Amino acid sequence: MSKVKVTRDQQRAQAAYEAVVGAVKQKWEKKYGAACHRLPGLIHQCGLCQAVAFFQAKGEDKEDSKRYYFYKVLHDLAGMTGQGSAEGLAHNARTMPMTQYRELTREAMACAQWLKRYSQAVLHVDPTEDTGS
Repeated sequence: MSKVKVTRDQQRAQAAYEAVVGAVKQKWEKKYGAACHRLPGLIHQCGLCQAVAFFQAKGEDKEDSKRYYFYKVLHDLAGMTGQGSAEGLAHNARTMPMTQYRELTREAMACAQWLKRYSQAVLHVDPTEDTGS
């Protein structure tokens, strides 16, 4: 019997699904989904470093905070990209050599696309809905 190989994209999809399902039935569920929905565009338009800085500036790492969802999206992205924590992702995005930064940006974009897809599929995020964030 042969061993089934799992592609990197399948790993990204699984990690994104688990992250988004973790937001289900949270008080910040829709805002988390909306932030996930905007993340790929923000990375594409501004670059990874600036997108991460935006989420850091907006987010608070206390679960009872009104802005926890920004931190949670950044934390989930960091885990998916292998950076460990939101702080690790931010530090690496600021200090990596350019070739590694571009590679990290490509990986973050691929992961962000999966977060966006699952926020639409699982959380039923409507991109036209205003979440007040």
